[in-house]
Amino acid sequence: MVNTSSNNKNPYGKLIRLLEEQLAHSNQQNKDLSKKLDQSTKQIEALTEQIRHLTKLLYGSKSEKSKYNVPDGQGSLFDDDPAF
Repeated sequence: MVNTSSNNKNPYGKLIRLLEEQLAHSNQQNKDLSKKLDQSTKQIEALTEQIRHLTKLLYGSKSEKSKYNVPDGQGSLFDDDPAF
């Protein structure tokens, strides 16, 4: 009887070892993917900040504050005509 029960446990032991190996592999894969996700998240944050900065440079407020900047002694083409 003892030999019969040990033969029955042997297939389960192999299955348990296989499942433990798969679990260890899955856990390692999970760690690797989490690390990649963290790196990607940091890269996205850096690129988003870069886009924000470049957009501000492109469309932000300019150094010319007045709408019509006319050099001294030169008339403006955009003088408001009181007749209109």
